[in-house]
Amino acid sequence: MSYKLNVKLSKVSDTSAVAIYSDLESNPVSNARTQAVNMEAIKQSLDNLFTTEQYERPFRPDYFNPLTNFIGEIDNQVTLNEMHTAIFDKIQRFEPRVVYNSAKSTITPLPGGHGYQLDLAFNVVGLSNVIYNYSAVLYTTIT
Repeated sequence: MSYKLNVKLSKVSDTSAVAIYSDLESNPVSNARTQAVNMEAIKQSLDNLFTTEQYERPFRPDYFNPLTNFIGEIDNQVTLNEMHTAIFDKIQRFEPRVVYNSAKSTITPLPGGHGYQLDLAFNVVGLSNVIYNYSAVLYTTIT
């Protein structure tokens, strides 16, 4: 099984154009490296977290998508609460620039139990008045 992730990042409120965070972004075709700043850097980091499978990164068996273990589980409130807890733990550990807001976030199971619609709300450290929404669809494909 492989996991697919379609992502859309949107800003709920306005912010300044000051560059607070930056990461390097690599282009696999041209092997060029550019600097990703602010929300692009955070989006890239969250994309990496939610698309990495367990044991994919050498010497980092704990860095992987926290939701892959929940695909196919029974859809009830207990499972959804455990998913929010798993997301909170992973984001707190691997993306310290983000403060996850589980009260404004929603996880909706897709029909058939083969995936989830994620609408994750978070604040960015240093921009506490700004709420961002990370929307993604996580689903399985049989290969």
